[in-house]
Amino acid sequence: MWHYGLAIGSVAIALGITQWLERYTTLRTPVFYAAILMTAWFGGMGPGLFAAAFATLALGYYFSPPVRMPAAQAVDLPFLLSFALLALLTAWVSAKRKRMEEALQHAHDELEAKVQERTADLQRVNAELRRSEAYLVEGQRLTHTGSWAWNVAAREYIYWSQEHCRMFGFDPVQDTPSYQRAMERMLADDLSGFEETLATAIREKKDFALDFRIVLPDGSIRYLHSLGHPVVDHSGAVVQFIGTTMDLTERKHAEETLQRAQAELAYATRVMTLGEMTASIAHEVNQPLAAIVTNSEACVRLLAGAAPHLHESRQAVQQIIQDAQRASAVIGRIRAMAKKTPPHRDSSDINEVIREVIGLARGEIHSNGVELHLHLSDGLPPILADRVQLQQVMLNLIINGVEAISGVEDGPRALCIRSDRNKPDGVLVVVRDTGIGLAAESLAHLFDAFYTTKPEGLGMGLAISRSIIEAHGGQLWATPNTGPGASFQCTLPLPNTQQA
Repeated sequence: MWHYGLAIGSVAIALGITQWLERYTTLRTPVFYAAILMTAWFGGMGPGLFAAAFATLALGYYFSPPVRMPAAQAVDLPFLLSFALLALLTAWVSAKRKRMEEALQHAHDELEAKVQERTADLQRVNAELRRSEAYLVEGQRLTHTGSWAWNVAAREYIYWSQEHCRMFGFDPVQDTPSYQRAMERMLADDLSGFEETLATAIREKKDFALDFRIVLPDGSIRYLHSLGHPVVDHSGAVVQFIGTTMDLTERKHAEETLQRAQAELAYATRVMTLGEMTASIAHEVNQPLAAIVTNSEACVRLLAGAAPHLHESRQAVQQIIQDAQRASAVIGRIRAMAKKTPPHRDSSDINEVIREVIGLARGEIHSNGVELHLHLSDGLPPILADRVQLQQVMLNLIINGVEAISGVEDGPRALCIRSDRNKPDGVLVVVRDTGIGLAAESLAHLFDAFYTTKPEGLGMGLAISRSIIEAHGGQLWATPNTGPGASFQCTLPLPNTQQA
């Protein structure tokens, strides 16, 4: 109701001011227009129209001649009508403008609120982005993984992360990404392979993965592994590669340390196995030595007569040489297995390796009453392997088979060793015995370290044997036979498929 009170009050004030100004001027309408404008502005459309009507009545009542007559003369009707129309228009325009300004102010307030809300959202997103970036930087630092982007046309990095920069020995703050400077630190032996792999990935539009080494300014070498993914444009051309590079130096050093430890353990196990076979080995050496003594005595007798038997003496000497060579071969194999040398891979004939080991284990085989069957395929391709390590594996499998057979009182006592081609790209060796066999519960743990089924065993032989075979890129496993005993099988890849 106060809006209509404002209309009455403003028109009354306008009437008083107009009456006071009547002595100075004959203009009576401007103050009433101001009253109507103010009422419509602050009170709205209804009070504004009421003020216009009230001002028209007041103007007609107080200022049309004769003064203060109830009705105006006909000559003043056009004036009053014009005033009324203008008063109504003034009220309408003022109220409309007020609404527009209020709407504009409301829109401004809403826009400002939305801007503040969007600004807060943007600040929150930027904070989350900075936090995520900090997490990413820290994660890359902890995992020694850097990210990069490479432009194919310019053959230049367009981005590399801080960790990728540090990985190559550069300063993340002062140094800018440079493909040329990074390539200058790559070993020459790896550079050609890197460029060839990259060119193939660009040509075939495919991912690439490769290992390479770099030399830092202090002379240290880092082992890196890089993965790249192509980015193509609308025409299908490769324009960028994005990827990651991982620092494998610590893992490489750990692997080398582990390999040295495994080699030490394998050597200790090998020497211990030879120690357990001392009696059998001594028998293998004593036989040719005894034959040498016998043939030497015979040769002396043949030469001591009045008519020396030169032909028979020559045969005796030849037999002495053969026995000496036989003894020397046994001692040579023992020295090779007992010698502490770093692993070294050469081209090896798996059948020769098997025969050499049988020469060492023959006494153990015979002393346990085991019948040996050899089925070695001819024409097997050579493999790239450490000969001594393979001898250790074969010796361990053969001795395990003999010990398994020694626990059998009745039934066949046979050990079968077979070699064959493992298609398409490897060789297969099977050591099959007719021993006590394998319990179902022991199969899952047979190759675990320190797991043994023998009371006096250490449980290291099969674990070391499997690690040696796997280090050569092969596999070693055991299966129960359909009949008595068990079979141990191992595969070894050919050099062209073998991983370094």
